[in-house]
Amino acid sequence: MVSAGLQTNIRADVTAIWEGADFSAVNTWGGVEDDRIKMMDHLGRFLPVGFYYKTFHKPRRLFPFWNVRCGPWRGWARQRRGARRRTPKRYDWCDVLVVGGGPAGLSAAIAASQANPK
Repeated sequence: MVSAGLQTNIRADVTAIWEGADFSAVNTWGGVEDDRIKMMDHLGRFLPVGFYYKTFHKPRRLFPFWNVRCGPWRGWARQRRGARRRTPKRYDWCDVLVVGGGPAGLSAAIAASQANPK
């Protein structure tokens, strides 16, 4: 994820670059090459889902403190001043939606395609 100007959380793997764009990595401390919180990748298997919410909510008065400190670790991009920008929303509808490309997702997609061939 990168930011460019007022646009934040841009997927760098599918976005075409444009002339004059100044991209910077988001959700890192020190950039992509020298990220100081990359150690969280190694700790992830020891931290259960919801660890942050179950651990840092008591005492209640300290929750705002931990909320700000742990934000970058959870994937919150740092907002720049004046970066608030409204973007158009895109809605889509479908009859069947398969999420995931593993064995279960592939078999669900095959079963759905065979149930209603068009």
